[in-house]
Amino acid sequence: MSNGTTASGREAILHLTIAGDLDSIALARETTDALVATTNTDMVILELDGNRWRSDVLWMLGSAIRDCSAPVVVLLRDPKDKRVGLGQLVLGLLATSCVIDPGTHVESDESGDRRSLIPEQTDMERVERELSGMVWVKLRHRGHRGELAESMLRSAGSAWIVDPPDGPPEIVLEPPTDPSAPRFIDVRADGTVHVSIDADTLAALRLVDDCLPDARRLIAAYGPSSGRIERRELKSQLGHARDELDSVLRAADDATHGVERELDRVDHPPDDRVVPASAYREAGRAGLNRLAAARSLVEQAERLFDSHPELLRTPAPAGTPVGRTSERNTADWRLVFLDRRRTIERLEDRARRFASR
Repeated sequence: MSNGTTASGREAILHLTIAGDLDSIALARETTDALVATTNTDMVILELDGNRWRSDVLWMLGSAIRDCSAPVVVLLRDPKDKRVGLGQLVLGLLATSCVIDPGTHVESDESGDRRSLIPEQTDMERVERELSGMVWVKLRHRGHRGELAESMLRSAGSAWIVDPPDGPPEIVLEPPTDPSAPRFIDVRADGTVHVSIDADTLAALRLVDDCLPDARRLIAAYGPSSGRIERRELKSQLGHARDELDSVLRAADDATHGVERELDRVDHPPDDRVVPASAYREAGRAGLNRLAAARSLVEQAERLFDSHPELLRTPAPAGTPVGRTSERNTADWRLVFLDRRRTIERLEDRARRFASR
């Protein structure tokens, strides 16, 4: 049709690419908003190329896919390193259908699950219960045991691929009689986890519905016969937010250090000369202006934690790197901001005394 809609009067396809890892609540919210807004869309293609994920983000995105008014097809495709993470496959299972590029395989280890970044206020009991339930149902629908969800989501145990003599390959959770049977999920004695499985095997196991190289071929095979294609790309801004946080805090520190040096220079001149009261007043007023800017920078840094609460779980610029934990990082960040606010208040008090001379 000339107006770019299908015969149903709906826009045809939203092709939404998430570039990079599924590691940010802000990314999950932005993706959810895009899926909620698909009331006039016949089909959503959600293309994933990342290697890492978080269970709370999978839960948010899986819930959004479930509630989306249009069918959602996940396309697992990474033209760069030819691999995606196990969490990306899990999200594919939660979609209406899942397609993988024949040249892309699923590969993960224990570092792929970024659960250490999950904010402390997250209701993990609910996240894990509901996410496991959603994956359980989808695995059963594809002919697999629901218990496989625990291995995929929490590395509860290894899983093997076996070839029954009278049927297609299947995944088992108990060690098979054939010791050479390949492992779908390999949970090792030292606690490390390894997953590596190619596209053809995923298709044979019915964990994906088709192998197609890109969105164009997917649309040709499964999409509406006509209509407009809207393309959008989203990306986790967690790394950018951390860079901004470090930059803003450095600027705030530069300002406070500069004020302290200037106040010291006026109060303790290098010679024995008498410093006029006007010099104190000028230094005090200038210091108060710079400290106001420093306070604004600290507040700007604090606002970054509102949009990216997982930043609290990353190492703060304080303390020792030895024995770092997510809980220790959170405590260190609180001390970082408390220390900077106290420094500003101390210098403001001193600058006011200078300005009132």
